[in-house]
Amino acid sequence: MSYLISKTAAETTCPRCRRQTLSAIEEGIPCRVDRAPLTTPAAEITALLDGRHTFVLTPRGYLIHRDAGRIAGNTIPGTIHAEHQCTTKAHQLTIDEMIGQAK
Repeated sequence: MSYLISKTAAETTCPRCRRQTLSAIEEGIPCRVDRAPLTTPAAEITALLDGRHTFVLTPRGYLIHRDAGRIAGNTIPGTIHAEHQCTTKAHQLTIDEMIGQAK
């Protein structure tokens, strides 16, 4: 018997665009969302139309994917966050940044 694991969200930095994100494993799938929550239903609709999934960050720190049923029911408490999408060009790391010696 196998189980899909979920792990609580942790603050991370996107390795590509260097923006602050939240990363977690949700039902066995790694996910990364923008740190700033979506504050209106219109913001969630815009994210969905842009092809980004949305997640609820629960009070216990788990990210839960919002499918059509969860969006319609809106019963899971927490803040809503959009899947992270890089908006800037990739940041070329220097050798110092790669070994942790950046100033």
